[in-house]
Amino acid sequence: MPTPADSQNGIVIVRISELLPKFQDAIEASRTATGWDAELLQQIVAHEFDFLGPFIRARVRQDTSGDLGDEVLVIEFTPPRSRDLAVAERRFAQATKRADRGDAGGARPSLEGLVREFPEVAKFHRALGQVHFALNDWDSAEDEFLRSLAIDPRDPDALTLLGNLYVKRKAPEKAVPLYRRSLELEKNVYALSNIGAAFAQIGDLDEAIGLFREAITLEPTYPNAWYGLGLAISHTQDTARLPEAIAALDRALEAAKERTKAPDVWDAARALLSGLAEVAAREQAERAHLQNQELIGEQNRQGELPVQVQQVQLSGHLARLELGWPHNRPFHRLLVSPTAGIEREHQIRHELEHLRLTNMARAAGRNRWFTASAKDREFAVRSLAPETKRLARQGISELDLKALSLTWIDGLLLQLYNFPIDLLIESRLITDYPTLRELWFFSLARQLEVAARIAEDRQLAQATARTVYRASTAMNGAFVLWFEDQFPRRTDFVARFQRTQTWPTSKRLYSMWVHDFNSWEPGQEFAWIDSWARALGLTHWYTWRDDAI
Repeated sequence: MPTPADSQNGIVIVRISELLPKFQDAIEASRTATGWDAELLQQIVAHEFDFLGPFIRARVRQDTSGDLGDEVLVIEFTPPRSRDLAVAERRFAQATKRADRGDAGGARPSLEGLVREFPEVAKFHRALGQVHFALNDWDSAEDEFLRSLAIDPRDPDALTLLGNLYVKRKAPEKAVPLYRRSLELEKNVYALSNIGAAFAQIGDLDEAIGLFREAITLEPTYPNAWYGLGLAISHTQDTARLPEAIAALDRALEAAKERTKAPDVWDAARALLSGLAEVAAREQAERAHLQNQELIGEQNRQGELPVQVQQVQLSGHLARLELGWPHNRPFHRLLVSPTAGIEREHQIRHELEHLRLTNMARAAGRNRWFTASAKDREFAVRSLAPETKRLARQGISELDLKALSLTWIDGLLLQLYNFPIDLLIESRLITDYPTLRELWFFSLARQLEVAARIAEDRQLAQATARTVYRASTAMNGAFVLWFEDQFPRRTDFVARFQRTQTWPTSKRLYSMWVHDFNSWEPGQEFAWIDSWARALGLTHWYTWRDDAI
């Protein structure tokens, strides 16, 4: 290792046994049975270390500071004149800081100047190599990493970086020994993660998974290690290990915290999560189907009224429960759309849980029926009149506006009644059925994607009464906040709804819901609807009817 003093004198000293094979093999070619061929050694060193500039002498001697018998290569060269190492260190600090801020191109000229002035300083070459790497100049990056390691073969960071370059070039077999050497010198999360990725590339998944686990143990907040673990487990194609892979990817996002801190890992983890969640949802849907059949059978044996499942084409829904009591029907109708896909079993379970909550509220003597009388609907129509006048100026007839207003009112009241209770239902499903978690995620994400597109549709906003559009968007935003709490960082729904004018109302609705949820008892959820109605200005749009049990 050269010292600052050595640098000023133009001397590089390095143990031959520690050189990379490329350099070590070249140097060994000058060894003879009786010693070293000085002329050949000089030629080889002049070629392999040509970046140092004009040579004075190259020789091999015994190392007196290390283990007995260890040989070191001593290279004397002519350094550039008028050098100031202290100034160079300041320039180096400025350049690396600039590179760290993402301006690799701006840092490159300064680092190129430094390696010309101080060709024997390994870290200058390493930093220049990193800049070339960031700029996708891989040949130049490889040259600089090799130069750095020729001077300081014990630099774990340079070994890891050169390994990264070979992985990038689809040559993991060249990267693995570099990573192993780096780990021998210093146990660090970067090398462990990178060598894990290299083993994953060559198909040794068990070795890769073990290395990622070791990296996580060493540094639990390193997102790359969690992502690598999730990716490696997913490559085993063992569906029984899907939850483990998904959990690792969730931890990768948690460790990254936000996209700006680790954009590559963030985007890759999200994309992989989305794919694995769908695979898991399909598998979980099969189990959910069997469980749903059992729950329906149990309700039919023990419940007051049986459940009849009927396939019906539904508008805007995949499933809907029609309770028997308010319809004076001797059974409950669970309507399921024939177009329902993976989400079908989630929707059925949701409606069965709604029935369960109703049974609990009735048992507690707190059940009520949510209705909208003709008087309520007429009040709502009058409330929208100032806004529908704007639409009338677009040429819509009064009769059509009345019909359109009633459609809006019915849809909005359906949201108002369902959303506070839906959040309760989904919270219970996540808690009570954790093994179906990805089915819940997949189904709800599909719903919220539709809601987000509606919230972003400016044309639809202009064609809808503002009260209706804003109340609907606010409630969907509250649902998004709940979803983000359950499945943090997996989607961009929060960011998309934050751009809506109703976002403050969404936060208020959700805050109210969280407060009430923490002290929930059967039947109390109906009061949540009244709270939301007051916040949205919909208080007189509906009526509660007592349940005569």
